[in-house]
Amino acid sequence: MNLRLYNSFTNKIEDFNPINSDRITMYNCGPTVYDYAHIGNFRSFLMADLLRRVLELNGYNVVQVMNITDVGHMTQDDSLEDGGEDKMVTALKKGASVAKVDKKDGYKNLKFSSPWEVADFYIKAFMEDFKALNFLTPHHFPRATDYIDEMVKIVKTLVDKKHAYCAEDGTYYFDVTSFKQYGKLSNNTLKALQEGAGGRVEEGVNKYKRQNFDFALWKKDDAHIMKWDTELGSGFPGWHIECTAMSLKLLGNSIDFHTGGEDNKFPHHECEIAQSEAYTGERFVNYWLHAKFLQVEGEKMAKSKGNFYTIPDLLKKGYHPLAIRWVLMSTHYSQTLNFTLDGLETAHKSIKKLVALKDKVAKYIDHESSQFSPENIVEYASKTTDQFKDALNNNLNISSALAVVFGFVNLINKQISLSKEQATACMDTFKTIDSCLGVIFDYQEDTLDGDMVNKIESLIADRNQARKNKDYALADQIRSELIDMGIEIQDSKDGTSWKKL
Repeated sequence: MNLRLYNSFTNKIEDFNPINSDRITMYNCGPTVYDYAHIGNFRSFLMADLLRRVLELNGYNVVQVMNITDVGHMTQDDSLEDGGEDKMVTALKKGASVAKVDKKDGYKNLKFSSPWEVADFYIKAFMEDFKALNFLTPHHFPRATDYIDEMVKIVKTLVDKKHAYCAEDGTYYFDVTSFKQYGKLSNNTLKALQEGAGGRVEEGVNKYKRQNFDFALWKKDDAHIMKWDTELGSGFPGWHIECTAMSLKLLGNSIDFHTGGEDNKFPHHECEIAQSEAYTGERFVNYWLHAKFLQVEGEKMAKSKGNFYTIPDLLKKGYHPLAIRWVLMSTHYSQTLNFTLDGLETAHKSIKKLVALKDKVAKYIDHESSQFSPENIVEYASKTTDQFKDALNNNLNISSALAVVFGFVNLINKQISLSKEQATACMDTFKTIDSCLGVIFDYQEDTLDGDMVNKIESLIADRNQARKNKDYALADQIRSELIDMGIEIQDSKDGTSWKKL
């Protein structure tokens, strides 16, 4: 089956027809680095990772760009008058509430001296999360602040083409009425915006704009910490112009794919289309993919509910990073995902089942058995590979793909032994499967050395004895010591068990 995908632009599943079959171009909206990326962000990023892996499975050469927004914007929206505070400034004042784990110092709060230091810290944290979840590394990880010259050039050209204007306050705005196709992605048409329906571009009355729904390209604000002296005057870029500048510079005027979360569709992606196509005169993107939001334990994720998770939050609880990857990827991106901690446990068991079978198969490649399965395992392995690829080519149907995988696992597990030829065929199938899942060959069990295990067991024994002696103060002290070592203990009628935090 040829690759078919749901295109958010046309709202239908379409055959993939590349602009250039030798170079597939993909732009992914990446993190805004004023805080840790949360699991909802990573769901969108994993959709892009899976898309790239499936494209490469089909033999395409992909050039992937994921941007990093490292310049401040308002906390409420893009408006200068809404009273919102710059996100980078907020982070600067707050400091890092949960910093990277240090083996000696544990968790610690950090203070920053500048917005650039905020960005550097959270970029490093993001890269650590990115590595832990086993993403393919994008070919370009551009920082918005490195593309100020490109942004200025685009804004100047848009002004020359009568698509943008400089208002009395010194801010440059895109004249939405100059782009008649505005709203073609989100269906938030000019008529709907004028009538106050269909969302907003910028909220609040702005006396300097021609129309309230015009959006800022280059902002003038003397109080803003992050600003640049340019031909447009001293200021900083609007949110939307950053992605246009990076995409056009690194991938060209027209690209195959653009991805992001469903919240990016409007206004961000709609504004990207308007300014990009007004600037180049060419179609900006052929295929748009948007990942839906997720819930946590059946509820909307929110810090106030205590169900707001970052990757370090989950790793601290002892969950395996590849189990996080599995859960975030295992529900189709167009459906709402219900993220649960029980689901992480189940995912980890599924991964270990795949790894165990892969290891079993590997033994038969080096040590061929004289008695092996009479079934046509070679043909079955080849068929599994084809079915797995077909499932993913059918609009990234991950559920069907996983069903194929576990059908294969169940059959191979029933075999007493395999010939070298059979084992080699099975291993090739595992490699194909993992080229998209990314959880088998890079899996590592999180283990402790023998001395540490003995120390943990000794402390647990001391705690149990203290509890028998009703010395609960000592028992609590030992529990605290174990927690400081990164060990969580659980008491049950069967005794005391422990696991790494």
